[in-house]
Amino acid sequence: MTVLQGPIRAVDVLDILAWEDTRARDAAMASGQHETGAYYRAWRWLTAVVLDNPRPSLDFAAERALHRVQGVGFPAFQHRLESNR
Repeated sequence: MTVLQGPIRAVDVLDILAWEDTRARDAAMASGQHETGAYYRAWRWLTAVVLDNPRPSLDFAAERALHRVQGVGFPAFQHRLESNR
C-alpha cells in the first residue's frame, strides 16, 4: 500500500472522495444495504471550500470520510490539505 506524504491537493482529495462514493454506492447496491452518503457530503463540502462558496454542514460521518481518504488519524480538524486550497 502506498502512503502519500506531505500535503495533498484539494482537487486530489475531491477525486478520491468521488471514487470512494461510487465504490460505496456499488457495494451497498450489491449487498442490498443503505449507503450513508458520507463521501458525497464530504465531496460537496470540499467543493464549496475550493470554490469559496458557502459551505454546507460537515457532519461527523462526512468529516470521518474526509479524513479517511487522506489517510489521516481522526482528531477533529487535523487534515493535510494545502493551506491555500
